[in-house]
Amino acid sequence: MIRSLLFLFALLLVPPFSRAETNATRPTLFLIGDSTVKNGSGKGDGALWGWGSVIGNYFDTNKIVLQNKAIGGRSSRTFLTEGRWDEILSKLGPGDFVIMQFGHNDGGELARGDRPRGSLKGNGNESQEVTVEKTGNKETVYSYGWYLRKYISGAKAKGAKAIVCSPIPRNIWRDGKVARASNDYSKWAAEAARQEGAFFIDLNEIVAKRYEELGQPFVATNLFTAADHTHTKRAGAEENAAAVVSGIRGLENCFLKGHLSLRKTGTPSFSFDFAAEPIRFYSADTGFGFEPGAIVWKEKDFITSTNPFYFSVKVPEGNYKVTATLAGESTLTLKAEARRLMLENIHTAAGTFTTRSFISMSARRKSPLTAKFISSRAKKRPRRFPGTIN
Repeated sequence: MIRSLLFLFALLLVPPFSRAETNATRPTLFLIGDSTVKNGSGKGDGALWGWGSVIGNYFDTNKIVLQNKAIGGRSSRTFLTEGRWDEILSKLGPGDFVIMQFGHNDGGELARGDRPRGSLKGNGNESQEVTVEKTGNKETVYSYGWYLRKYISGAKAKGAKAIVCSPIPRNIWRDGKVARASNDYSKWAAEAARQEGAFFIDLNEIVAKRYEELGQPFVATNLFTAADHTHTKRAGAEENAAAVVSGIRGLENCFLKGHLSLRKTGTPSFSFDFAAEPIRFYSADTGFGFEPGAIVWKEKDFITSTNPFYFSVKVPEGNYKVTATLAGESTLTLKAEARRLMLENIHTAAGTFTTRSFISMSARRKSPLTAKFISSRAKKRPRRFPGTIN
């Protein structure tokens, strides 16, 4: 990761051309799981995304078809009892793949309430007879690991390969570390995969380490919303999808690796709400913020400055499309790497917005974008500043 400076703009990695799907005999990758794999319709409902909705950007669609069959609110138990697995089995064939990730809803009620979806804890063969309060129907409930093994054995019987993922971590931190599931659902998922001869990706651990690299403030601001510690924004889904792909690449003798693209074609996104959040200065822990020495301050619902300043965020090296959104009565001059003139004397009238874009080629380590303002009064800013980053 490198540091590149920006101010009030959308940052977009210029992607390669996408390729059309052409081969009718391609294998299919089925994704099954809960809302952390596909939230809602999978199109950003409520600005929340599951990693399965963006992971397709990593695959060569000339070689494989991806079907995200995950659905919110389901556990390893209810995905089976609702008949959703039977539907997939009817389509599954030799050469196909199934990636499964459950666990977030498996700790729920076994029989009481309007959403009895819990499974028994562990990976054993124990079972419990219950009468579902909502329907009055009797049901035999098995362990979390038992349901995973059911999916694995079903996939293997069809000639498909199963990959088990431990559940992604929530945005819960203890003593500066992300809370992990290594003593329960991650452990049981690994045991089930090993017992049935399936591939296993410790997604819980991979993602937790990544969050810790980014730092708690960055994760809380850019990957999650303040109201939800389980479901991610688009940027969080992109991070989790990248973790899944990293896990796939690390699997031995897994042919799914051969269907990955050489480079990712998608564009993740995140936003900075300068008006709603406190002014932060850049540090290695946060990965973003105003550079030390910047003279900026807040006045009600906007930030303002009378001097040039930098705002920094960690980005990979590459070419970026930068879109600046300006508001209020001001004039902007912006430079890349503190020297290359990109935007000059862009005037914005009071009460209006101005948008300008340019391509910043080959962003390098410590390549700042410098914002210089000339104004007759404080500049108001939009309450949300959209942005994309890869």
